[in-house]
Amino acid sequence: MTRVYAVKKIKKRRSRFGPQQNGHEKELLCHRIASGHRNVLTLHHVIDSGDVLYLVLDYLPEGDLQTSLTEHGSMYRSHPQHIKRIFLQILDAVQHCHDKRVYHRDLKPENVLLKDFGATAVLADFGLSSRKASSVDFEIGSDYYMSPECYGELHCSKPYASVPNDVWSLGVMLFYMVIGSPPWTAARTGCKSFLSFLCDPDFFLRRYPVSAEMNRMLMHVFAIDPTRRMSIDQLRGYVQGISLFTVTESQVRRLRTVMARPPRATV
Repeated sequence: MTRVYAVKKIKKRRSRFGPQQNGHEKELLCHRIASGHRNVLTLHHVIDSGDVLYLVLDYLPEGDLQTSLTEHGSMYRSHPQHIKRIFLQILDAVQHCHDKRVYHRDLKPENVLLKDFGATAVLADFGLSSRKASSVDFEIGSDYYMSPECYGELHCSKPYASVPNDVWSLGVMLFYMVIGSPPWTAARTGCKSFLSFLCDPDFFLRRYPVSAEMNRMLMHVFAIDPTRRMSIDQLRGYVQGISLFTVTESQVRRLRTVMARPPRATV
């Protein structure tokens, strides 16, 4: 039986001494170490042709989670069990990577592939991954998904831990799956939405149709202090236990009416 593979082409950097593989060894090492899990894209072979590296990977023709959310977002939002199934698989993949001391640093729907008619999620693209538990590489990743400490702004450019940085990205991914958009364009004070989040403890309840359960989880996964951010195991427990990610428009209006009332005076 013929098996089909995908091939990723990486052009080596050049110097006056010729093509240089430096910069790609990290991706290859991290991907090799992370391979072997059912929810991680398998790297089968690397072919070095001199100027170019060819990475031989599993071929998954169903596309990525971002495309699926764009084209079938209402299907996800109307079936919370499907969101749970896909997101829990992503958590399993990331936890496997962390157990192997591989930190992805670019977790987003574009880097999650789908197979089995959309029922199975597979983590891909280790181009920005690292084996360092602590990092001083700032603004590494994609704006929507980077944690505030990765921007360096709120934490005075101090070294930041790689695990909670990935957890923050996972929180944004789940929010995207549930709501259909990320909560902000960037987790920095120059972004009005993120600044509103910093100033308003009821930010999500005021702006989005999230349930009280979902709101409680978001406040833990988006803890500004990385040491207080929930772990992947805690995030998994929250997601498994949530009965509703969102509420109806009438429930939203009723909640916002209650929130807008001034507190009762006490005697």
